[in-house]
Amino acid sequence: MDLETENRIASVLLREAAELRRQAEREGVRAYLEKPNVRYRPNSRFLTATVLGVQQCMLLLLTLFFCSLHMLVFTDCGDTPFSFHQQASFK
Repeated sequence: MDLETENRIASVLLREAAELRRQAEREGVRAYLEKPNVRYRPNSRFLTATVLGVQQCMLLLLTLFFCSLHMLVFTDCGDTPFSFHQQASFK
């Protein structure tokens, strides 16, 4: 890490420590015990990938469900369009 980055990080840490010290002077030791209310931005690429992954899984499950339902309906009535559902006669 270069010197400029280290100095920037150190200044941020010093500012946060000074603010926490001022808050502790007002509120007491509770200032050190409470978790900070910092809301970070969500990682949009991660969220997009998660949503797309869930959509793909749902599409796969729906496809499998409808294919199995289709096979079940056609197998029950004997009109299956798929050759592997027909039983071969060994004569």
